[in-house]
Amino acid sequence: MKTYLLSFSLLLLACFSANAQLKVFDWKWSAKQISDTEFELIFETKLTDGWFTYSQFIEDGGPIPTSFNYDDLGGATLKGKVKESSTSPDNRIEKMDKIFEMQLVKFKKYYKGIQRITVPSGQTPVIKGYIEAQACDAEKCLPPDGPDFEINLADYATKSSGTDPPKPDPKADNNDTGNTDENSNTDTGNSTADNNNDTNGEPNANTPAPQLEPVKWTWEKKDLGDDLYEFTFSAKIDEGWHIYSTTIGDDGPIPTGVYFEEESKNKVEVQGEPVETTSDPANRVEGMDKVFDMNLVKFKKDYTITYKVKINDKETGIKGYIESQACDHEKCMPPSGPDFEFFGEGQLGEPGKGITVGKGGEWNPADPTIQASLKTADNCGGETQDTSNILLIFVFGFFGGLFALLTPCVFPMVPLTVSYFTKRSKTKAEGVRNGSIYALSIIVIYVTMGLIITLAFGGKALNDMSTNYIFNLFFFVLFIAFAISFFGYYDIKLPSSWANKSDAAADRGGLVGIFFMAFTLSLVSFSCTGPIIGTLLVEAADGGVVAPLMGMLGFSTALALPFGLFSAFPGWLQSLPKSGGWMNTVKVVLGFVEVGLSLKFLSKADQVEGWGLLRYETYMVLTILCLLGLAAYLFGFIRFPHDPPKPEISMGRGIFAVSVLAFSAYLGTGFMKNDRTGTYATPWVMSGLAPPACDSYVYECKCPAGLVCSKPKSLDDYEEDIKAAMTAGKEGKAKPILIDFTGNGCENCRKMEDNIWIKDKVYNLINENFVLISLYTDERTKLKQVLKTPEGKKLRNVGNMWAAFEKINFGKISQPLYVLMAPDGTVLNEPVGAIFDENKYAGFLQCGLDNFKDWQKKTGN
Repeated sequence: MKTYLLSFSLLLLACFSANAQLKVFDWKWSAKQISDTEFELIFETKLTDGWFTYSQFIEDGGPIPTSFNYDDLGGATLKGKVKESSTSPDNRIEKMDKIFEMQLVKFKKYYKGIQRITVPSGQTPVIKGYIEAQACDAEKCLPPDGPDFEINLADYATKSSGTDPPKPDPKADNNDTGNTDENSNTDTGNSTADNNNDTNGEPNANTPAPQLEPVKWTWEKKDLGDDLYEFTFSAKIDEGWHIYSTTIGDDGPIPTGVYFEEESKNKVEVQGEPVETTSDPANRVEGMDKVFDMNLVKFKKDYTITYKVKINDKETGIKGYIESQACDHEKCMPPSGPDFEFFGEGQLGEPGKGITVGKGGEWNPADPTIQASLKTADNCGGETQDTSNILLIFVFGFFGGLFALLTPCVFPMVPLTVSYFTKRSKTKAEGVRNGSIYALSIIVIYVTMGLIITLAFGGKALNDMSTNYIFNLFFFVLFIAFAISFFGYYDIKLPSSWANKSDAAADRGGLVGIFFMAFTLSLVSFSCTGPIIGTLLVEAADGGVVAPLMGMLGFSTALALPFGLFSAFPGWLQSLPKSGGWMNTVKVVLGFVEVGLSLKFLSKADQVEGWGLLRYETYMVLTILCLLGLAAYLFGFIRFPHDPPKPEISMGRGIFAVSVLAFSAYLGTGFMKNDRTGTYATPWVMSGLAPPACDSYVYECKCPAGLVCSKPKSLDDYEEDIKAAMTAGKEGKAKPILIDFTGNGCENCRKMEDNIWIKDKVYNLINENFVLISLYTDERTKLKQVLKTPEGKKLRNVGNMWAAFEKINFGKISQPLYVLMAPDGTVLNEPVGAIFDENKYAGFLQCGLDNFKDWQKKTGN
């Protein structure tokens, strides 16, 4: 069983995105009033069959527990601990876990948590927070995740106070608009209700599909004279959907309602009851509802509600919002609706400027929404994207394919397969054709695997995965497992039934048969190729959506090339070396390579989370020890299960061993101090692999390359840095800004800092002419205030904030990204990513500097 679990670990690489999209949980929340001062908050979920989640009560050192986290209790206080329950005793599993060595409680199928709270007498606050839970099945665990929740206790109170129905908080992410015309007797507005909420807080509703907008509102006013007006709100309702009447009692669905803001209530006197109408009496449906056990009135297709009001003050505008809940025969949307304004100066809900800088205005800290604000860029400065990294992935894949070719699982198959084609073919041309089709099939199979990864993940998921500490820890363990397999302690095999079925399909002959012969090779050689493919795909995670394709193309090309060449020139088979113990040596060497690469992922998790476990010195020492262990093996001082008692040290093996020792000595130069940076000089080959040299026990420093930089962790800090740049130049003049979108786990960022920024030309340009602001998109520090994107996504930590800032302003999701701008927010030239060429990067900096001088002439700063 253990062997099969290890086998499926690699296949999980292709399934991560699908897992991320799995809807394992179906969270719902509600409340129940116990007394005038006590409520119960109820959280419940169903779990997909085969999955489970952990209890809240788990000791430190165990798995991630389920938790209910509160951003705002509105004056309420928690009373006691959460009570956990399930629909059936069989759903709760409590036993000793061998892995964590502790008693654990798990829930499957269904989970319910109840939290008792105390509120001030007569008050019904809105409780806001989020759920975090981890789902696992028999093979894997998904990253901890969960929805935000908002529970308005007024909706669950036995008695509501005031004349208006319980009023929810206005939606901060509502982009609905209304239009006014003060010069006319009729004032109209229109809006599309924003129903694209992330989660659903109604216990009887399901999460809607994104962008679903079944209800679209418009509104208008009519002057009746003597300060009397008619406010009319009309809804167009999509086919199959309905909304509810305003006249619904407690414990029913959410009624439709029009609510005036607090500052507008004393300006409006509602005359009589509102009037509900529809264009066709058949659109109004009244009857007993089995779910709510009450008589309900619903409206479909269209709906209008009219208020007759007296206006006491219209100078400053009348503001409010509409709320309704749309349902069809399967689900209900979260209650939502647009803001409206009468007698105002313009539309409400129009996206504002968001963050602006310098003379362009000031950011309002009370507004928690991040939006685009920077001005249009001029295009100059050279290349905007360096494709060398993609080419390196191809080369890495190609050499990985060559290594796979030399392993015991693949190498013996070359002469056997080529002989099969040449003997079965009637002519030499037919043999060449069949061998070429076989080779092409190998390429198609592996490139298809890369395509699946590309389509499944997408650029953002790949980037997120490459810096997620859980995935990196998983890769660390996975690579150690690969290494132990290569050392010969066990084999990673796919189920034999897969290979048997593929082999049977290969007997059909023709093109289909040749394809399945290639597919069979892919399956039976998995124990040798699987770890190499896994390494390749993990390395490609930093390269966006193209990298997995290029990596697999390189790997499959190297693997397939001999089959095509030897089919065309069968005489070359005589020159092939015979199979033997040297192939096991290749496997063991790859095992040491896997151990070395595993350190990279442990280091990345350490960097992202800031644990301080694997600093620069520790990483370099462990890497050198790994190389010394490899040299000791090659010299025969270390032996593994499949090695002979006294291995023969051939000249080639000896030369390779000496080369490994020389390379370890080269890495030792990484402990030399660089006078300019004031810390270690990272060897070129370790740049991007080892932690930053500044992350040191001895020569710790704040900024890379010995430069002076700022690392803001809030929007206020960022604003202060921008304002400081306005007077940072000579004679109190402005100075251009270099915004460095980077990450603790970003390899290309380290390569740029270690290899490009330290070059004289680049270093002098940055040090003398720019204010350097580094924004870390994977920084885990929690924000003091939860922010929102214009789409309504909540941002809880510094990394989320800067990643959203990058995407909104520049449409990018990758690191590094370098932006040159003036202190007023004018982008000086086209932002660029990693450019591993000193002259091109210096050209980018010089171009921005030249444009900044033009900006100074125009603005006088």
